[in-house]
Amino acid sequence: FTISGGGQNIFKQYDSYEIIVDDDIYDSDVGRPGTLVPFGKCDDNDDLLDEDNNDNSNEYQQGKCDLKPLLAPINHVNPTSYSTRTQKIMSVISAIAGLDAFVDTASPQYQAACWILYDDEHRKTPSDFSLVQRYVLAVMYYSSGGSEWKNQFYFMSAKDECDWSNGKKNEWGVAGIVCTDGYVSSINLGKNNLKGTIASELSILKGIDSLILGGNALVGGIPTELGQISNLASLVLGGNLIGGTIPHTLYQLQELAVLDVSNNTLTGTLPTLI
Repeated sequence: FTISGGGQNIFKQYDSYEIIVDDDIYDSDVGRPGTLVPFGKCDDNDDLLDEDNNDNSNEYQQGKCDLKPLLAPINHVNPTSYSTRTQKIMSVISAIAGLDAFVDTASPQYQAACWILYDDEHRKTPSDFSLVQRYVLAVMYYSSGGSEWKNQFYFMSAKDECDWSNGKKNEWGVAGIVCTDGYVSSINLGKNNLKGTIASELSILKGIDSLILGGNALVGGIPTELGQISNLASLVLGGNLIGGTIPHTLYQLQELAVLDVSNNTLTGTLPTLI
């Protein structure tokens, strides 16, 4: 069991259950404190995975994320409370943002990770090369108010993320997600009612050559991390509510040919190195 109470957490491992008695911590199945929560027993033999590396536990439960299952706290202290698949996926994902990003159940990072683990019918495995890009696209979805997008482009569906497009074109090209050899190469969500912030995790997608987020209602600043996308040739952020300054990291992109940041609330001056 895992016991938590009295303003501090006291952990003791027995088999595959936990007791949660803090009023502000909920069990992952029924959303109430003080009940037994089956997480699925696992050991070093990966006994929750069959010979094809498929998860045989009951973790995949549509709507389970509505119950806000714990992700980071148990992994910090008691990783064997997870099934092997969950533990390995969290290990991959947490390397991007750190476990602290998954404590807040309202954060885009938590919502994306929880969806990957429990609600995503596509069922990525920990070793799938596209696991990270699917997670990053999910973070972008939750960061920009995806449920209110004008066109969903099959985001968060069981389709492969490379098929998250309706094949139609807007003024910037094919809308939605475009992939090359299985890797995301273009994100075109222009004029699609995006509200929120630009996910810094997009910098993980090194194969992107076109990032089109113009004509929306995005706020916040331009993430400096976007300057790490070495293949980026077109960055369109015009027509939003973005503030702050243009990160100097963008000026170091050797392939960047189009930079549209017009009609925002940016401040500062353009450097002479442009």
